[in-house]
Amino acid sequence: MKHFKQFNHGSCFSYLIVSAEKRALLVDPHFGLVKTYLDYLKKNKISLVNIIDTHTHADHLSAAAILKNKLNIPVLIHENSLSNVATKRITEGSEIQFDDVTVKVLYTPGHTDEIVSLLYENRLITADTLLINSIGRTDFQNGNPGLAFDSLKRLSSLPEETEIYPGHDYKGNFKSTIKLEKQNNSFLNYNDRDKFIADMRAMNIPKPANMDYIVKANQDGTAGSLKKITAKDLNDRTKSKEKITVLDVRSASELSEARVENAIHIPLNELSSRISELKKIDGEITTLCKTGNRATIAAQALLQAGFNNVSLIEGGIIGLEKSGYSLIKSKVKWSLERQVRFLAGTLVLLFSLLALFINQWFALGSLFIGGGLIFAGITNKCGMAALLLKLPYNKFDISPLTEGGTCAMENPSSGGTCSVDKASDSGTCAVESKPKKNV
Repeated sequence: MKHFKQFNHGSCFSYLIVSAEKRALLVDPHFGLVKTYLDYLKKNKISLVNIIDTHTHADHLSAAAILKNKLNIPVLIHENSLSNVATKRITEGSEIQFDDVTVKVLYTPGHTDEIVSLLYENRLITADTLLINSIGRTDFQNGNPGLAFDSLKRLSSLPEETEIYPGHDYKGNFKSTIKLEKQNNSFLNYNDRDKFIADMRAMNIPKPANMDYIVKANQDGTAGSLKKITAKDLNDRTKSKEKITVLDVRSASELSEARVENAIHIPLNELSSRISELKKIDGEITTLCKTGNRATIAAQALLQAGFNNVSLIEGGIIGLEKSGYSLIKSKVKWSLERQVRFLAGTLVLLFSLLALFINQWFALGSLFIGGGLIFAGITNKCGMAALLLKLPYNKFDISPLTEGGTCAMENPSSGGTCSVDKASDSGTCAVESKPKKNV
């Protein structure tokens, strides 16, 4: 049956367009979802016929090279891309056709000089050109704010009912429409091209910490060729006293929950400055993170620094846990979200009981808590969470629930934000702003 499927890995989205004959096109596959894609294709008896990377991603690893080799299918990317993975080049007006599916390529430069959007029926996959109430940043990878302005104007001229499916979202949204973006996205309300360019260039946004590694890996397809070891391999080699050292690149808060015995811990964002600490290690170094994304970046960094005997642990700490590998576990504290839910629920129940059995005015307490939760949902700012963070057992940052958790950083000069991906220790490609009209 013909259908359209959205996958998400943290803040990153990928898309599967399936024909009535159960053949499909996969857009922007994520390194962390390879098994998910393969399982979904197998379960639904779908054959993949094409892969498209809308551009060379700078904030996460692409699975294009891996799937290309596993399934022997072509990878499409724009003609301006420096990708060595691509088997076919696409450009403005190209059409990908199979069975009852037609996908039109729209060249929408600005975020990079190679980025495309994809129009399928009334759905528009906008990659990083147009995000929900946001746009992709234009300050690296041959980005150009003038071209971004032109691309946004082009997209905003499409029918208002056109559905928007972005490459990322950091606030829990999954889709939008042209109409909603014209109403709410301040970047679509600029009428002065020169002012748009000036405002974009004035934003002081830090470069993602691991961008160079990620871009090179996506261009060369090297992430797919790294040596991987399973939990069983690690267990067998450890028992046989083989020389293998686990390098855990997770954050300190993640490490406190579960860890591998005798592993060396260097957070990924510190690896480049501390890589000399690993020079004296004899034997293989195998990298570890939560699911494998950061471990891949770390392994590549080691290879580029001259280490030859390098691998990564497939599936990360989650894979080790699922396989029954023996881990050292601390008493896991509740996540901040869980603490907020428990405290809010307790207070609402308490005020309700007091109102029921003592005095009805206690019901105002429940109303106050409910109003606070609504405010937190609308603004993404929670006073209760801020108070809980001050407690001693919350001295570490709360680990995100997925690899795509973000931390927004305000830009006071423009009202914009730059998101930093805490779980992958890399920045994002988004610029966000408070709504403005007719700039």
